[in-house]
Amino acid sequence: MTPLHPLSLPMAGVLAAVGVILTYAEIPVPFVPPFMKIDMSDVPAVIGLFSMGLPAAVFITAVKDIIHLFVSESLGIGEICNFLVSLVYLAAFRCAAPWGRAFGFTAAVLSMTAAAAFLNAAVLLPLYFAAFHIDEAQLLAMARAAGSPAASLSDYILLAVVPFNLVKGAAVAALSSLLWKKLAAYFQ
Repeated sequence: MTPLHPLSLPMAGVLAAVGVILTYAEIPVPFVPPFMKIDMSDVPAVIGLFSMGLPAAVFITAVKDIIHLFVSESLGIGEICNFLVSLVYLAAFRCAAPWGRAFGFTAAVLSMTAAAAFLNAAVLLPLYFAAFHIDEAQLLAMARAAGSPAASLSDYILLAVVPFNLVKGAAVAALSSLLWKKLAAYFQ
């Protein structure tokens, strides 16, 4: 086992702080309900994964999501979803990266998207319905108001959740790759 570099914890803390800041830079996405916004707060976790490994990346993600709980309007449901989907993204990248960084990012984006679809259908949407006293019809009305043709929960998953996560995962991959090229020397 390799010893932890003495600067790992402070650097992970700095990356978590950057992640928290990035949670506030949300980008609305067409064709999905207004509560679904893309942010690049997973980029610091990917940088942490590249520089310090999976445990540091998980730490960065956890700290970012725990701190965001204090200003969340999702009663923690959004943060739980973000944490779980981010873990899948990071773990998939870590497992697939030995075959190349592009393969790693492809596996990460596809795994994240599949996990988000499953979690939304099985856990998160029922939690949202109970916590916010809305039902399927109201969610679909929000999606249709945003321009989505979703007529059922299956449609919502396929036409909102899946494309949203594909776009977010690809954006995180692209930005992480670009930043890592500039920052790699500082993490040596």
